[in-house]
Amino acid sequence: MKLSLALLSSLFLCSCNRQAVVRPPAPEPPKAVAEVNFELTAVEVVESAEEDAVGLVKVFVDNELAGQTQAGPRSSERRWLGALAPGNRLLRLEQWAAGPTGDPQLLPEELQPRERFVRVEEGFRTRVLVRFTDGGRKSTIQVSRDPLR
Repeated sequence: MKLSLALLSSLFLCSCNRQAVVRPPAPEPPKAVAEVNFELTAVEVVESAEEDAVGLVKVFVDNELAGQTQAGPRSSERRWLGALAPGNRLLRLEQWAAGPTGDPQLLPEELQPRERFVRVEEGFRTRVLVRFTDGGRKSTIQVSRDPLR
């Protein structure tokens, strides 16, 4: 009886289609870290030390929050680095400053820079410098590109 059971199970295993064996999927290759190809620098020209409150700039790319600069004095250069897909990207910046309680508050609409398209090219780092003047009422934006390598 034991011999016939062993023989039957051996025959069954040999007759099974070997291709029917399910193998686990291959592990996904590690995703490459995207190279930083975009740099925003924001700075404000302030008239006095009393106006030099803590501020930050939130960066929206194609209507989605992409990041923000570090918080710091508005007269200091505040930076944000990111990896963006090549192409024309809609860039919107929001200027925030510390309110009376110390919490960040969005500045009024008339103090916000206008939206604009910025071209991001493959193999280049796009640098955007936004400079606020006249108490934040005016802003200028300069765009430049440098080769990544």
